[in-house]
Amino acid sequence: MIVPLAIICILLLTVIAQKSFNKFIELERKKVAHQWHLEKTKKEIPSKNTEEPRDFPNATADYEGVGVLFEKQEQSFYIAEVIIGSPADKAGVKIGDRIISVDGKYVLGLDKYEVSELLKGESDTKATMDIYRDSFGENSQKFEIVRAPIDLSANRAFHEFYATGKGGKDLGNNYIAYNNLVFYADPNSQTYGTDPHVSKKRLTMEADGLITFSGNDCWQKNKLNPRKRNVCLPPNQDGLKEELNYETCINFAKNKNKVFRNAKELQGADPASFELLEERNEVKYSKDKNHVYYINQIIAGADPASFEIISREYTKDKNHVYYLADQLEDADPASFEVVSKIYGKDKNNVYLEQYKVRGADPETFEVTKKERVAKDANAYYLGARKVDYKEFIEELNKEEDFIH
Repeated sequence: MIVPLAIICILLLTVIAQKSFNKFIELERKKVAHQWHLEKTKKEIPSKNTEEPRDFPNATADYEGVGVLFEKQEQSFYIAEVIIGSPADKAGVKIGDRIISVDGKYVLGLDKYEVSELLKGESDTKATMDIYRDSFGENSQKFEIVRAPIDLSANRAFHEFYATGKGGKDLGNNYIAYNNLVFYADPNSQTYGTDPHVSKKRLTMEADGLITFSGNDCWQKNKLNPRKRNVCLPPNQDGLKEELNYETCINFAKNKNKVFRNAKELQGADPASFELLEERNEVKYSKDKNHVYYINQIIAGADPASFEIISREYTKDKNHVYYLADQLEDADPASFEVVSKIYGKDKNNVYLEQYKVRGADPETFEVTKKERVAKDANAYYLGARKVDYKEFIEELNKEEDFIH
């Protein structure tokens, strides 16, 4: 009987060892998968600046589950939408969260149907979602969510608004409110002329207290066609030019917390003191008590109190001169003057845009009929480059480009 007992002991030890080994392998696999998720997340997590609704053709019927819609990027799954009032919404799940596992099962390598089945379930059953968010740092967090009936009527109404505009409130200047959310309908979209509600971006601001405006009341004057500008097209076979009239409106919105230029937030802008510096349709310059802005960019070092616009390209304050958002080296604000769209000068230097034209004489410098062809008492210039007389004459006599 001694031999059989020894064999039994060996078999038992083998089984125990095999189970321990399998458990070790499973733990290692989970650790590797978990680490893979964490490392990939920081690079791939979607932007939170705008949240554009996705098309979910299958999400049209009510069901029981946690109340999220997700999308797959490479091998990872992200929360694309959280149903308002759903268990996931109440638990604090957010758009952009990465799903690591559901009820202990890692989603790495699964397809969307398998993940969907993990999240769905009978009401009053619990789902544990392991989620990574950039604000969590190095670790993911577990969310305990009790499944419930999911009412998609609000979600369906929202997607109808996004597709058709139904249920939205026109705030003016291409801004639309829906349930206190703010959207910008981009007039530069190719679909704008036929359906202004197709191309909308959600802004990270609420509609309460929102003010919308534009330079020169652009939107109010051109509601039917908010794009009207003279554009020269190439001449046709008869040598005639065709003209298109349309106008590009730059629109703004602000509440007590934020300022937006079209659909992009002006980072750091102070809504209370924010103002436009131009009465034009395409406003490029604005300011608040702290900064001066060129389009969406802060003009570094600019003094809001003394800032003034010299031309569409050149501006100055008490200390510096600027070309668009760039500061001119050694420029003297007191003596600076605009020579042309791209040339400026002061008592000491000539500038091509924001760059010095080395050796140019400010007193005798002049621009010819060609915008980038200039001369002074000592030399000829093509842009900022000195050229000989022959090249100067050749450039001067070239035919004008017909697109301008």
